[in-house]
Amino acid sequence: MVDQQEMEKFKFELKTECRGILYSVFFKIVKKKPNNCLFVTIMWEL
Repeated sequence: MVDQQEMEKFKFELKTECRGILYSVFFKIVKKKPNNCLFVTIMWEL
């Protein structure tokens, strides 16, 4: 049985890693289309 605390830690690290990838993609898009408000809104929600 996996420890609940370990699971939370893993989820947090995974979320942080995914967020990092999303941000790098996001900034590439923003550089191409700086007025893309939709992406800003999406990123704000994460």
